[in-house]
Amino acid sequence: MKTILLLGAGTGSPDAVLKLKRLGLKIVMVELRHVFDFKKCEPADEIIISDYRAPDFIDFALRLRESWHYDVAVSITEAGVAVAARINERIGSRGANLKAIGYLNDKAAMRALLKEHDFSPVASQVIRHESDLAAVIAEAGFPLIVKPVDGGGSHGIHLAHDTHEAITAVAALQAEGLLPLAEQYIDGQEYSVESFSFNGHHAIVAITEKLVNERFIEIGHVVPARLDEATAAQVARFIEDFLGLVGVTNGPCHTEMKISSKGMKIIESHNRLGGGNIPKLVELARGIDLISLNGQWATGMVEANIPSIRPKGAAAIHFFVFPEGEVIDLQGIDQLRSDPSTVEYRCSYTKGDTVPPLASNSSRAGYVVVHEADANTAIEKARHLASGVVALTR
Repeated sequence: MKTILLLGAGTGSPDAVLKLKRLGLKIVMVELRHVFDFKKCEPADEIIISDYRAPDFIDFALRLRESWHYDVAVSITEAGVAVAARINERIGSRGANLKAIGYLNDKAAMRALLKEHDFSPVASQVIRHESDLAAVIAEAGFPLIVKPVDGGGSHGIHLAHDTHEAITAVAALQAEGLLPLAEQYIDGQEYSVESFSFNGHHAIVAITEKLVNERFIEIGHVVPARLDEATAAQVARFIEDFLGLVGVTNGPCHTEMKISSKGMKIIESHNRLGGGNIPKLVELARGIDLISLNGQWATGMVEANIPSIRPKGAAAIHFFVFPEGEVIDLQGIDQLRSDPSTVEYRCSYTKGDTVPPLASNSSRAGYVVVHEADANTAIEKARHLASGVVALTR
């Protein structure tokens, strides 16, 4: 029996640990204290509460190996991917390419690499001084996106229409201790492309269409995206070229892009599974279980062959957005339970709980997943069901 050191259960796929356990793996689970969810982590054989982001964690993990003899480190979380790769490098196990992870985690480095190769160029600048902001304004004009250079989960993204808004956005990120990156705003519809790579060969598993609000927080996804066959093929080739350029070699990748008025543009990419329960949508609509595939590849159960895609209609998720404050009443959950289209739902709050401001993807209030015959029906059904879940707050 193979043993994995699993860094984080993830916030977007509630059955991830269970899926890995069903592969016949022994799981040594490490989770962050502030996101620990016993129900999600319960299938693991061992559970350790520790900050795997800490500088000394890798040495701790190597000592753990003396007791639990794990074969490989795996992470489905943004914070754990690079840590797992470093552990695997130290113990000689297969893992993701650290150089590629470096480009994907550092949005400025990624932009510089793409610009160097004239691939999906976007004007951008790390903002350390006032002159940096002036330089990118002169090059890109407005609007500008100002965001953390190493952020994720739609946290800290600001749209600036003028110099005052740009300065305010930069100051807000700096106040959080974050290094700002300002870049040219990219118009158009946003998508994410879910892929899996084997020794430098990239399989495009699904294209996800995204719904975002005015603050760029994702409030819905649908798989497959509503693209014609020719455009979908162009997107797939574009992403394959991108993955090759940044050096992705193995494992899952979740790449966000737009089809803009200036062509296809990369937004950002991550050497991990997509969040927001995207693996569930892919499994329902494309017939591929990315979570299990990740575990199978990491432990050598599969080599360079991805299971055949088996299209099965369309799947969509829509997230609940509640007003901040104390919940005094919650309505609409019974409708989710009784609707035949509902595959899965989750509500993070009940009466008496306090809803915080919606600041990032991680602060969404819950979701409903549906499975329908086509993408239009799926996303509209998910939107309708989600709109019926209402929290009254004070």
